[in-house]
Amino acid sequence: MEARSRVVINRAPADVFAFLADRRNEVRWTSSAKRVEKVSPGPVAAGTRFHGSYRLFGELDIELTDYEPPRRLVYRSQTPTVDYRMAFLITPVAGGSELEIAGEEQMKGAMKLLVPLMALLRKPIFHSLGRGIKRALEAGSDRPLTSSGQSA
Repeated sequence: MEARSRVVINRAPADVFAFLADRRNEVRWTSSAKRVEKVSPGPVAAGTRFHGSYRLFGELDIELTDYEPPRRLVYRSQTPTVDYRMAFLITPVAGGSELEIAGEEQMKGAMKLLVPLMALLRKPIFHSLGRGIKRALEAGSDRPLTSSGQSA
């Protein structure tokens, strides 16, 4: 099951990339994220691992698998019931960046029964994610976090 969404953000591609690369910022752009921590050492890069607590999904381990500054990030997460992949593609446009969010879920076992319901919910959820990222990045006092977790 796949979903996509696009949004234009009035910030430079490098700012959008830095903000999304550090998954700890997720609590600033979606209400479903209660807490996200970086659990691997070193700067954020391909292979960086995060652990998050989510309202709908519970506890998730998340790995940053593709890291191509400032244009592409891919995260993967696996649970006993679902394999999940989320990609962020950033393209420069006049006045900022176009962000495309692409998500793919592979339901397992009994969770496959929920595929029709999830298909109905995916589009509004993805539009909401894009709006949340735009809102967080365009807010006057919000500065994206760097890979070290410090304000830029």
